[in-house]
Amino acid sequence: MPLQLLSFIRQGVVRRLGSQANAAFSASGLVEFSGFAHPPHDPQQLGLYHFPDFITPDEEAGLLRELDRPLQRSRYDSYHWDNAITNYREMHRTRWSPSNTVTLQRLRDLPLLKPFQLSPTAHVLDVDAEGEILPHVDSTQYVGRVVVGLSLMSSSVMQFQRQDGATVRVLLHPRSLYIMSGSIRYDFTHAVLRGEQPWQGGSVRKGRRISILVREEAPSLDGT
Repeated sequence: MPLQLLSFIRQGVVRRLGSQANAAFSASGLVEFSGFAHPPHDPQQLGLYHFPDFITPDEEAGLLRELDRPLQRSRYDSYHWDNAITNYREMHRTRWSPSNTVTLQRLRDLPLLKPFQLSPTAHVLDVDAEGEILPHVDSTQYVGRVVVGLSLMSSSVMQFQRQDGATVRVLLHPRSLYIMSGSIRYDFTHAVLRGEQPWQGGSVRKGRRISILVREEAPSLDGT
């Protein structure tokens, strides 16, 4: 059966919850808007896309089998060159097993990504349960117009925030894929915070989370 790719706002429907007058939620329950004078009808207007269950549990297990051993060779680090990440370890990977190559090629073949020159190298980021990705905007010196992230292992809340306070929060379950481009990539910081994060009357606790990130390469200084 072909994998069905679902937008996390189905048919652009947004509903308001009476007990949270300042927030708007997607019909699917995976995204929250706050601080907007008029919340977007569809996060794609901001350049944000989300595909729940982009890969299967078996595909996730295959990726983790390939990644866990090399990741375990290094310790978690509390220092990051731009102070954007804590308690993390990372590696860059170009070659994958045949089965994982097929899985990740499905990401690269998404029609949404055809206009972009994606790097052949994937950035694998392993953040432990007490670590976090602090609010930041990816440097245009190193990253082009799009960032694609595949989430593994743990659910988490990803938060995007603009200087005027407009905020988008997305519930990222394991095996989900997100794409950030356009306004959400340049005008909003993004973060994945540690510990328990409130979510629609409950909470989500981030555990150890591995993400596979594919980015467009930044233009070279000569414009190529």
